[in-house]
Amino acid sequence: MTDQRPVTGVRTDPLGNIVALCNPAEVWSPRSTSRIIRDIEAEVHDYYVPAAPGPLRVRVVPTECGKRLWAAPEDTVCNNLHDLPSV
Repeated sequence: MTDQRPVTGVRTDPLGNIVALCNPAEVWSPRSTSRIIRDIEAEVHDYYVPAAPGPLRVRVVPTECGKRLWAAPEDTVCNNLHDLPSV
């Protein structure tokens, strides 16, 4: 079983790309997006964004530019990770 890791912030590069997920209260933070992608695909850790009405699971999605992290309700195209504060 994987452990659940809450994500409360992000780190971005100068172009606005998310390069790490963060939670200052956790020892694993910050963690690079490449490591998080490996964690999720290997089913080692699950990451989620605490939200109402319930947590949003961070998923790995394929894109033309490679794999990306995504956290959003199934019926929306907005990535909620971009709404998190920069840490």
